[in-house]
Formats: sequence, C-alpha cells, structure tokens
Amino acid sequence: MISQIAIHGVLLFAAWMGLVGSLMLLAPDGALSILRMAGSTALINVAEQALRFSFGLAMIGAAPLSRFPDAFQWIGLFIAATSVLILLVPRRWHHGYAVWWADKLHPVVVRLLAPIAFAAALVLVYAVMIDLPVVTS
Repeated sequence: MISQIAIHGVLLFAAWMGLVGSLMLLAPDGALSILRMAGSTALINVAEQALRFSFGLAMIGAAPLSRFPDAFQWIGLFIAATSVLILLVPRRWHHGYAVWWADKLHPVVVRLLAPIAFAAALVLVYAVMIDLPVVTS
C-alpha cells in the first residue's frame, strides 16, 4: 500500500518536472521569475521544501518496486535530506542563491535546459511503470 502511494507520488513528481520543462521551454523569462521567488518568504520556503521532501520520500518508498531501486533510494534520501538542510540555513541564503542563478542564467540557456527536465520526467515514469496492476490496484 505504501509503495503504491509512493509510486503515485513519483508520478506526480514526474508531472511536476514535465510542467517545469514546459515552462522553461515556452516561457523562460517566467521560469526565471519563479526561480527568483525561491525562498523569498517563509511560506514559500516551507512550501517548497515540504513538496521537495515529499518527493524525496516518495522516491524512497517507491524504490523497492522501481527499475532502479538503489538509485531511487539514494536520490530520494539526498532530496529529503537536502530539503531539511535548506530549511535549517537562513532563508536569505536560499533566496540569495536562487536570485544569483536567476541573474546568471540567460533565457536562451533556460530554454536549452528544458529537455533535461523532460528527460527526468520520462525516466521517473519509466522507472516506476513496471507492473501497472500494482500501481492501479
């Protein structure tokens, strides 16, 4: 049961990555504007990290049923642990780092990076869609 919920969480993560990739491809200036908001308020910071932490836990939970159990376990652990660490550092550091990147990245570069988000989404779906009856039952 937990693994099935986790697989659905990974599929939501994949959908999120596809949405991010679409935004990067179609509206790179908008993507950079959103990046500039990262960590800008306490609510945004906590919401970001809660979602990120949830996705990390989903990867850990889905690991046993995935095509890449060790990779899912370690990547999920990394995502969850770094989410906690980001919450522990001063929020202005997180926000400053996001703004620094948003200022450095040109919209053309953001558009060129979009396929990486799409590839990540496809890999996530491929990794957990092993046995559809397990996912849907």
